[in-house]
Amino acid sequence: MYREDRRKELNLPEIKDLASIEAYLDGIKKNKQGVIPINGNALNEISTLFSAVNGYQTIGGDNISVVIAKSYNSPRDIVAYPFTPEYEARFYDADNGDF
Repeated sequence: MYREDRRKELNLPEIKDLASIEAYLDGIKKNKQGVIPINGNALNEISTLFSAVNGYQTIGGDNISVVIAKSYNSPRDIVAYPFTPEYEARFYDADNGDF
């Protein structure tokens, strides 16, 4: 959840993907002193967005579970998404050789 009025006020991009949510959070942090850009568990929100963008579905536990199914239609197709190419492409820091 985010504030659309602040997004428009600061002329930040429409939130459609991980890059745009990062731009929003960064824009709020830089331009709204004393305002926390996200209320809640940031890891949970980013993980939920990552799963939604890449089509992964949590099958048990919480939304930040690393064991998920590729789809509701194939619940036995279990994936540990931190080891997927999509996850590595998004979070791997090639300069430091680490996530």
